[in-house]
Amino acid sequence: MENWKNGAETSLRVAIPGKVNFQPGQYFLGITPLQAEALGQVFYPLEVAERFLTLSPMYGGKWFAGQAINLRGPLGNGFRVPASAERIGLIGYGQSKLASLIPLAKTFLVAGKEVALVTDLPVQGLPMALEILPTEQAAEVAGWADALAICAQPKDIPELMRVFSKEASRKSVEVLLQTEMPCAGVAACGVCAVLTKKGWQHVCKEGPVFSLADLVSE
Repeated sequence: MENWKNGAETSLRVAIPGKVNFQPGQYFLGITPLQAEALGQVFYPLEVAERFLTLSPMYGGKWFAGQAINLRGPLGNGFRVPASAERIGLIGYGQSKLASLIPLAKTFLVAGKEVALVTDLPVQGLPMALEILPTEQAAEVAGWADALAICAQPKDIPELMRVFSKEASRKSVEVLLQTEMPCAGVAACGVCAVLTKKGWQHVCKEGPVFSLADLVSE
């Protein structure tokens, strides 16, 4: 394992034994052999290249070169941005981790789409073609985009519904919810449950990506 800082976020490069495919928005659960706890940490995949998987942990931690880590995944449901969308707005809400949006940005840029990222957090190493705008321009980007992909925390749902409900009624607006997912769907512990129009659902299993139109403000 290798690790480095990417703006405000840490990235880890992990050697993998074989090919790994993931959908932007999915996650991995990782645990080191030295950890005493049975439950691991959530990692967002950034890219796969030459038998190495680059990840970003949802929370901090102490990582060092040569450290072993056991990974399970990819897990959950990722983004389902319509292929017909030509302009994609990515919004990092509050202090949510931007790493969950980076694979989506790269995918659409390679496809020749226009992509704008809204965030006030420092970030480095992004493609030059990716336009980065401050959060004060979120409404402008929402109106410009054919589809929106947002990363946020469950506590942000009421605010997201207030700000983006009009957009969600006429275009694809998806939200990746970042929260504790200690069992990653194994035990259905309920820690990550959120209220939707289909009832209570687990972020770790039915998510972490939801349509904003399906979420309910408690």
